Amino acid sequence: MDFQFLIKGGFTIFVIIVCTLASIFFRAFLTEGDVAMIYLLGVVTVSSRCSWGHSIFAVMMSVALTNLLFVPPFYTFDVENVRSFTTFVVMFLVGSLVTWLSMNLRRKIEEIRVKEKERSLFLMQNEENRVKSEKEKMKNDLLSAIAHDLRTPLSSIAGNATVLLQDTSKINDTKKIEMLKTISEEAFRLSRLVENILSITKLESSDFNVKKDWYPLEEIISSSITRVEKMYLDRKLEVNFPDKMVMLHIDPVLIEQVLINLLENAAKYSPADFPVKIEVVPDDSFVTVSIIDKGKGVPESELIKIFDKFYRLHDDGTNMDSSGIGLSVCRTIIKVHEGDIKAENFQSGGFMVSFTLPVSEKFIEEKEIGLEV
Repeated sequence: MDFQFLIKGGFTIFVIIVCTLASIFFRAFLTEGDVAMIYLLGVVTVSSRCSWGHSIFAVMMSVALTNLLFVPPFYTFDVENVRSFTTFVVMFLVGSLVTWLSMNLRRKIEEIRVKEKERSLFLMQNEENRVKSEKEKMKNDLLSAIAHDLRTPLSSIAGNATVLLQDTSKINDTKKIEMLKTISEEAFRLSRLVENILSITKLESSDFNVKKDWYPLEEIISSSITRVEKMYLDRKLEVNFPDKMVMLHIDPVLIEQVLINLLENAAKYSPADFPVKIEVVPDDSFVTVSIIDKGKGVPESELIKIFDKFYRLHDDGTNMDSSGIGLSVCRTIIKVHEGDIKAENFQSGGFMVSFTLPVSEKFIEEKEIGLEV
């Protein structure tokens, strides 16, 4: 026999005993109808937790005990008057009705639970499918962006290299230098693209951890400028450092990549006869680094969108060699450093991208502790 069935049977008997003891204890104050109501309460309790068979058993036991213990002649099943008999009949019918209603209610509740569970599973499956679809779309977008960005520089490199290899005697030195310069520039573009792709893949991996260390911001900026110096041979780059050295607890490689991406964009989308400026402004809580150029800027409605992955401006075709990855990488890197990044246009003309990084006062304390140890 089912163990759960026996447990529910024991619970049914326990409820009937409790109803009986309560009726005996207060019998001086109770009528036959009151006793019937107490037992009906027990029947409802059993019906809400047990099976149909247990509930009917509770009804029959209630009627029998009411007749045996609370209706004269006591301790027999004889019935002296019609009124008592009617009470038993009504008690049995009401108990059976309550049991039926309770069973239906429990069944409805169970159906609702099953439907809710099915709905939850359905929504969960839909969410999994949505995430899977988004990941697939992101993967396709990334592959499309990579293919788009690789095609132009590779074609340029291959074309120039092929010409140089065919018959160099027909090419003058000036032309050779231009072609070699083009190969060098396109190779740099390829290198930057690969770095951004590797970075965005690494940053979005579940096991990625930022490797922070104390580092002077001035050195990171200087290193970034060295990395992009080929793009600034024909233009001026101004840097405004604060008087006091700024020490940050950061991943220097990642922050350098942010600066390289921003300097590369500034050189690409601003006129060469105007300087690009780097401004560093520290305060008590944050240090703000701004890259300012004299480009025509970005439409106000797209200032936030430019940091979205694979987002490209489609205005005059000047950004057709952009994969839409660089600024997205910048935002992700600044975000994992608990900072913020934004872009804005100047009314007088020009464009600025600035990012903030938290400044900690713990650098001196930690270094002092390290020296003492």
